[in-house]
Amino acid sequence: MNPYTISVFALTSGNTLLTTKIKQIHTIAQTGLLPVTFGDTIHVSDGNYSILSGDVIMTMIAKILKPSKVIFAVNTDGVYSDIKSRKTIRELTRANITDSRSVRFAAISHTIADITGGMCRKVEEGFKIASRGLDVMIVNGMKPEKITQAVRSGPEDFEGTVIRGRSNRVKKG
Repeated sequence: MNPYTISVFALTSGNTLLTTKIKQIHTIAQTGLLPVTFGDTIHVSDGNYSILSGDVIMTMIAKILKPSKVIFAVNTDGVYSDIKSRKTIRELTRANITDSRSVRFAAISHTIADITGGMCRKVEEGFKIASRGLDVMIVNGMKPEKITQAVRSGPEDFEGTVIRGRSNRVKKG
């Protein structure tokens, strides 16, 4: 894979994502590179700064480019139903979220690492992306082979959590 890091500064003007710049991501991907984005602190105006989450950036990219794959790299094996047992939820649905026994998000301490919303934000943005018919894969980015597996396979054949796009739901029975 040929990863190519794209800074949030290349995609924004103040706190606004630029559609023309986002469309260039497609052009970059067509050259054989794998675009990789991430959130960062951005200058908004007159010495004011804000955090632009990579998860929010991905929602905007998905809206404009409709990529074939959306992969969130995290520091866990996916979304856990229970942090102690580290049992990964294979497919996340709105029902998992509303049933408090199925998934609970730990309270986020207010450290700089958590300022973009943590796993809860990824899931929220994942559902927004999935509502557009795109599958979202949440994979352990600390294990390069897991990212490779997600990039090379489909949502059924990787280790992690998938939030299925509306048109891609697996029919049971």
